[in-house]
Amino acid sequence: DDDAAAAQETQQRAAAMYAARAGRHRRRRSVRLLRRWLVISHRVGHGALDVTRELYSSTVAMMRLPGFNACLAAFVASIVASNIFSTFLPHLIMTAKRRRPEPMATTNARIAGLGAGFQVSLMAGSLTLGGLVDATKLYQGAMIAAFVGTIWTMAAIADDHTTGHGLDVAVLLLGFFVGPIQPLAAELAVEVTFPDAEENTIVAVQQTVGNLSSALAVPVFHTLSLLCAEHDMIGKTGYRVEYATLAAATALAALYFRCSSGWTAPLKRSSVNAAAGDAIDESNGGSSLAGDLSMRSKYMTL
Repeated sequence: DDDAAAAQETQQRAAAMYAARAGRHRRRRSVRLLRRWLVISHRVGHGALDVTRELYSSTVAMMRLPGFNACLAAFVASIVASNIFSTFLPHLIMTAKRRRPEPMATTNARIAGLGAGFQVSLMAGSLTLGGLVDATKLYQGAMIAAFVGTIWTMAAIADDHTTGHGLDVAVLLLGFFVGPIQPLAAELAVEVTFPDAEENTIVAVQQTVGNLSSALAVPVFHTLSLLCAEHDMIGKTGYRVEYATLAAATALAALYFRCSSGWTAPLKRSSVNAAAGDAIDESNGGSSLAGDLSMRSKYMTL
């Protein structure tokens, strides 16, 4: 027995030493990989720290340009709203069941169908309003119309009496209206900051800020929904307060966009492209490049 116990202790000690050695090896390897990722590589180009610094300096520089902040606020409001609804769609459907019970299999099918339909409606709205804007160049008007539709559908979803097929239609309409705001905000930012800002940098900044804002908004929305459930805010007010709060935040972003310089900022890039197109038409019968550049920007952002 003593020999067996000693052998077992030796095996355990050897296993512990092996595990410690393997852990040190993994940590050293992780440190090497982190250094390789962070440190500037002269063979490849910029390292991660350089890219981060450049992105930060570009963001600060563009925020000083007239009209960019309004476009950024619209973009962030749209991406936060779409990500919140995509993330908490099961929560919304389950909350609506308190007024209109249904079998769990039906609920799961609704969640799956609405999730897919919401993404399709995002793309359908982007293509529809994007095509109208390509023809009319009414960026500001189209964005305000999309904001109005977004806030209206959010208010309908926040009402606890909106259940069943009415709630399904409201969610799909929300996707149709909120989806176009992102590509339109990106295009408008390119238009009003031309030629001081580069198109790819604008899209990168808007996506980075939007995704960071969404990452912060999800736990905030989740905490708010827990508080509302704990205090039975639906029963007391008749509204899904967390969704009403999201609608109010989106309305504030729309108001800021409407009252800022982005509403009246001239479309500088379209003017330049129109002049270049006229020159081409006069010289060799070519066509204007404005529409092609606009569509390329919208589809890249989408």
